[in-house]
Amino acid sequence: MELPPYRLPTMQVVFKQAWARTRSFLEGAGGPILLAVLFVWLLLNLPPGDLSHSFYARVAGLLEPLFRPLGIEDWRLLGALIPGMIAKEVVVGTLAVSYLGAEPTTALGFAAGVWHIVSAFWSSLLSNLGAVPALFGLPQLTPPAVGYTGGLQVQLRNVMSPAASLSYMAFILLYTPCIATLSAIRQEFGRRWATAAVVYELLAAWVVAWGVYRLALLWLGG
Repeated sequence: MELPPYRLPTMQVVFKQAWARTRSFLEGAGGPILLAVLFVWLLLNLPPGDLSHSFYARVAGLLEPLFRPLGIEDWRLLGALIPGMIAKEVVVGTLAVSYLGAEPTTALGFAAGVWHIVSAFWSSLLSNLGAVPALFGLPQLTPPAVGYTGGLQVQLRNVMSPAASLSYMAFILLYTPCIATLSAIRQEFGRRWATAAVVYELLAAWVVAWGVYRLALLWLGG
């Protein structure tokens, strides 16, 4: 079969395709993510007061004995898994609300707010590239101080060991994908198979996460 010649796409085609996929994601997952994050925020603030005594913390605390062998004990990490069953993308937003919801905030002007978003994104990008920024001499951008003790990355480092982080990621990748997938399984194969899929995926995710945690402890030394 004759294949067409490979050509570099134009920037117009790249941006058009990127926007089409971004728009599709926002239309498909944006609504459930927003509703889930708002629901988590509401549970975190009922009853008013300390977040650790909220309804959300009480429900998440019930999962602690099951996840202790995986190195995951913080109620905020466990609670994020519950709305994550709606869509995996909800986990990050839930963690942000749980860890940063009680942080003091400072009002920023439009220009300062845009600069803070751009500089924070650039700093995260450079940190993920490792030694590449230094190799090419890419500049660092300093976001303005907004009055909180640290971003989500800093907060997670304080409550999770490297081994627990790997275990947590393994569990998230393997446990129940989303409500839409389960609904499709139920429509195609029936309620019994959908229930079996949920049980199988949860057990498989737990076993793999436990194995990852044990191997990480041996490799990283705790």
